[in-house]
Amino acid sequence: MPAEVQRQSRPVDRRSLRILVIRAGRLGDTVWASTVLEGLQAHYCGEAAIDLLVYRGMSGLFYRDPRVQEVMEIRRRSFPAILSPTKHRIIRHSRRTPYTLAIDLETGTDFLDCLDRLEATRKIRARDILDPGARNHIVFQMRQVLEHCIPASTAQNAHPRLHAPGTTAIRERLGLRKDYLLLHPGNSQISRNRPSLRAWPVSHWRELAGMIRQRFPGLELLLLGERREHAHTESIAPGLSGIRNLCGTLTLPELLDLAAGARALLSSDTGPSHVAAALNTPVIALFGPTDPDFTGPWNSGSGQTRILRHSLPCSPCVHQPDFGRCAHQRCMRELFPVEALHALSEFIA
Repeated sequence: MPAEVQRQSRPVDRRSLRILVIRAGRLGDTVWASTVLEGLQAHYCGEAAIDLLVYRGMSGLFYRDPRVQEVMEIRRRSFPAILSPTKHRIIRHSRRTPYTLAIDLETGTDFLDCLDRLEATRKIRARDILDPGARNHIVFQMRQVLEHCIPASTAQNAHPRLHAPGTTAIRERLGLRKDYLLLHPGNSQISRNRPSLRAWPVSHWRELAGMIRQRFPGLELLLLGERREHAHTESIAPGLSGIRNLCGTLTLPELLDLAAGARALLSSDTGPSHVAAALNTPVIALFGPTDPDFTGPWNSGSGQTRILRHSLPCSPCVHQPDFGRCAHQRCMRELFPVEALHALSEFIA
């Protein structure tokens, strides 16, 4: 098998209604795309065989997901179909067994030639539907695309949802014997060793961890992140008991199971917050330069998501000329640990 093609699949599905969904983005983008899966599942009542194409490393989000027949990964999104083993395989497969519906959720042009060449009764392109200048939440945009596929009443009720594999393996591997909280102090910028305006100060994380251990001594604190965030996260843990750094040690299915069983997750604007929200786990998200109305963890109406932010005149500044030139980072520094503790206390009585 070519190195680019990685997939998960179940036994061949004989259902005649076949759907392909394409969203080759990062963690948050892929979680938001599950809105489309939810809408399709609700409309077709599970009678559609859905294939999903995601970016490399993202297939674990749909491990044992009952909504999906096959999950394929792609590494080089911009490669034309003739040079991409993954795109070529999808096209070839569609010519043997055509899709009923193909939905390209990308707003760029990376998959236009793939969609043109594959066999499908209907083809939907998000770039033909969405306003590139729109600043409404991504979930609303996913619903807008869905309205071109299923009745609007069903589309408007769809929201991001993930299915945890439902195993106890990760709890057993970690020896978890009591309730726990998940903290994600890093983000993608930190993992690339770049300055990050949306990061909460390490001193705040450390102070909050100490306050949580004092207020809720029965809870264990688990620190999340990529392997490259380990050093950043490790600076929070020294001298504190009941806290473990799991950076770089979890697969995505393990993260799903861990997040599904957590009392809550606390992070800044990062992918794990979207994962937890899509599992209906309580989320406390710290926002400053980015806009939660556009990229915040989705609140499905259960009241399980809290956004903490201060309405400063300069915030949010993302997509503004001054973004990246901020010298004070007040929007994050002035979010104090006691505020996060108070929000957490509302979820943990």
